[in-house]
Amino acid sequence: MNSIIITNFKQVQHGAGTKNLHFLMAIKKIRDAMKNLKILLLILFISCSKSKENEAATDRMEVLEYKTNIPLASVQIDFYRCSKYDNIFGCQAKQLFATAQTDNNGKYTFKPGELFKSDQGIVLRKAKYWNTGGGTDQRFMSSEGTIDLHLVRQNNYPDTSLFRIIVAGESGTGDLITFRPPADSVVKVRGFGNEGNTLNWAVIVKDPSCYIYCIIDTLAKGVLTQNLDKFGTSSLTLSY
Repeated sequence: MNSIIITNFKQVQHGAGTKNLHFLMAIKKIRDAMKNLKILLLILFISCSKSKENEAATDRMEVLEYKTNIPLASVQIDFYRCSKYDNIFGCQAKQLFATAQTDNNGKYTFKPGELFKSDQGIVLRKAKYWNTGGGTDQRFMSSEGTIDLHLVRQNNYPDTSLFRIIVAGESGTGDLITFRPPADSVVKVRGFGNEGNTLNWAVIVKDPSCYIYCIIDTLAKGVLTQNLDKFGTSSLTLSY
């Protein structure tokens, strides 16, 4: 009887020891896993830190004058993001969330996250220059010029008619101007300096109550071309 009890006690003791050993091994595995996780998190943190450093070091913009490649200092940089988003129609309103300037060499280094936040664009502004979009690498801004357009009306047009001018330079399209056709007057048209300018003009008639997707009747149209100096002024005469 005593031998049976001793034997059973040894079996129970052996079973308990085995369970303890398994428990200790499980604890060790958990500790090793936690140690590996800490190492992995440290690697990810260092990697993210390096990527941010690289972003801050490499995401630069250089703003130059179109054609001459002159660096433009003190260019205002406006950052826009969406302030009202609709799941069906997308962004319904945007807001200015930051403003900066280029340095004396026309350069700007983006802060981490600025480019990502600017989901509604970056606009470059400078007095006597056309606004343009900002971003990484080189960006070019066109100088302004002025065309004094002398309009002389030779034909009769309805009272509801409108005179429309679309200005385009070598670097892009500028303003769309619409006004009542005068009998005889000079209209100042903003053009592109140091570039060839194209003025597409037309006399049109549309429903006065319509503002978008309107049916337009063209009564007369034509094209004028003019070269402008940087910040310069030139004169043109149009008889229509």
